[in-house]
Amino acid sequence: MSLQHELTTALEAFDGKAVTLLSETAAVHSARRGYINALMLLARHQNENVSSGATWLVKDHLDNGGRLTKAQTEKFAVVCSLANGWQAALHLCQSIAMLSFTLDDAEKTAAFVKPLLTHKRPFLRAWSLDALCALADQHNKFNAQAEKALNAASQDPSASVKARARNIAKMRGGK
Repeated sequence: MSLQHELTTALEAFDGKAVTLLSETAAVHSARRGYINALMLLARHQNENVSSGATWLVKDHLDNGGRLTKAQTEKFAVVCSLANGWQAALHLCQSIAMLSFTLDDAEKTAAFVKPLLTHKRPFLRAWSLDALCALADQHNKFNAQAEKALNAASQDPSASVKARARNIAKMRGGK
């Protein structure tokens, strides 16, 4: 059975909540050749739980010190606009600060992030802000947009969004 098929089968069993299944999937498959590339394909799966599970696994890979190649980062930038569901979008936003983007890939990623700044879910607003500011830290082209988003987030009705904005502003040191 191919890695792609095995990952698809595992992620189809994911209910969108029990990350234990995802941790087990990572333990079994993460060392296999083609793992990240297979996850990139599954991130655009029509089943939201499969898409969410795949993006969670990419984020988990990065959280644990894993890296993406330049080609995988290019795929990541494309996958952002194709991922299915708010949870997948959240995982992608949470991963952006751990990646290094070319200007072209940053532009694609920023196009994905910007509409999320006003999403109905506060966590997604907070992490899309984080993602946009991470892109601005890599490419000055996004500085004005990041500052505007930080200012707007400081007025957000959600305490979590305001807190994220304060933390980002402190980390950026008033750029």
